[in-house]
Amino acid sequence: ITTGANLSANKTLKKSKSPFIVKDGITVNSGVTLTLEPGVVIKFYSGESYLIGVGPIKALGAAADKIIFTSFKDDAYGGYLNADAVSTTPAAQDWKTIEIQGSGTEFDQTIIRYGGKVVSGVTFGRANLKVISTSVSIKNSAIEEAGIYGIWLDTVSGTVEGNTLKNNKNDNLAAGLYLVGGSASISSNTFDTNKVGLKIETGNTSSVNSNTFTGNQSHAIFMVSSHPTFSGNTVSNNGTNGIMITGNVSQDYTFVNNLTYVIEAAYAVNSGKTLTINASTTVKFKDTSSAIDVNGKMSAEGTALSRIVFTSLNDDSFGGDTNNNGTTTAPAAGDWRSVSFIAGSATSTLDNVRVRYGGGFFSASGAVRIADSSHEITNSVFESNNFNALWLTGTGTTTVSNTAFRNNSTAIRKESPHVFLDAGGNTFTGNTTDLLEL
Repeated sequence: ITTGANLSANKTLKKSKSPFIVKDGITVNSGVTLTLEPGVVIKFYSGESYLIGVGPIKALGAAADKIIFTSFKDDAYGGYLNADAVSTTPAAQDWKTIEIQGSGTEFDQTIIRYGGKVVSGVTFGRANLKVISTSVSIKNSAIEEAGIYGIWLDTVSGTVEGNTLKNNKNDNLAAGLYLVGGSASISSNTFDTNKVGLKIETGNTSSVNSNTFTGNQSHAIFMVSSHPTFSGNTVSNNGTNGIMITGNVSQDYTFVNNLTYVIEAAYAVNSGKTLTINASTTVKFKDTSSAIDVNGKMSAEGTALSRIVFTSLNDDSFGGDTNNNGTTTAPAAGDWRSVSFIAGSATSTLDNVRVRYGGGFFSASGAVRIADSSHEITNSVFESNNFNALWLTGTGTTTVSNTAFRNNSTAIRKESPHVFLDAGGNTFTGNTTDLLEL
């Protein structure tokens, strides 16, 4: 049993002497390396037990001989060390955390589970594995049953690849992987039955590629005011089969055609910044409070065969069954608020977009709302929107061409002195009112 200790010289833990029990805490000092042989089992004795790596930790197991970090109560690895047979069972928060503070740490072919003790008002703990302001490599490992986060990367670079993050669902804030700031490579991982699969916050710019999200209770991905890149990811049977997104765009950013984006509340494009939406991308809105508010610029340019779609979360016709409820809910006019271009926003383009089921919240709203600014809408479709499909107010000139307005309450509401420039090719079908001028 190792009580509180600081390692001041390099040390190797050997499989032949395993398992090892950490009773209080161990800190690997700067300039010192802790190496674990394949097959080593480390058990953390209580909620006061932890491992801190200021110097590097080298935990490089093998597929048939993994390195284990687990609870003292976990009899699946290292035997019945507490001599109680099955009278106690392991659970999330049985021990505090592994916290990495320095560079050079590697985890490969490991299992880390039942940690992440939550201490009120203290951020130490909460995750099986927390990494702070450094680079790390975490590969081919299983991270499960954490207090809140399986892995927590705080302003971190490096690689998270080929891991399974599973059953991290012990708290309403829980997530398999939590990213705050930083920029890491997150690839080929499986996020299975967590509260949220991947949570991304506060300016993170990681690349998220070829991951699988399945059975996560709340969202596959939840993103706040961050700018990661996505490609090749797949989702199934999650509470939200897509990227739930809120906050703001504080640098030029692009929505790509990988997973469906779901706007949770008001998502703001900051002044001087551009949100680009690629062809074939589907953007859904959660409810009547959901909107994109453009203070900067939006470039949404689809093609005739690959339109960009703005629609309701309840609309399964585009982007699939994103809310994972089959046919329980159906879309309706007014399900979401608007795409709003705020006074002074830069000239933006909506080309080959489809706008459906918006215009909710209040009678003077519009699925697309343009105030005191000038924009261009071409080759698009506005359909089944409540109140106003397109609302123009204040000064400015909006040019609309080759666009179909169908089955809306009011197709276009124009409040003088805003100029609606019909550049030709527009059609109006089945609207209660085609053009309302005030």
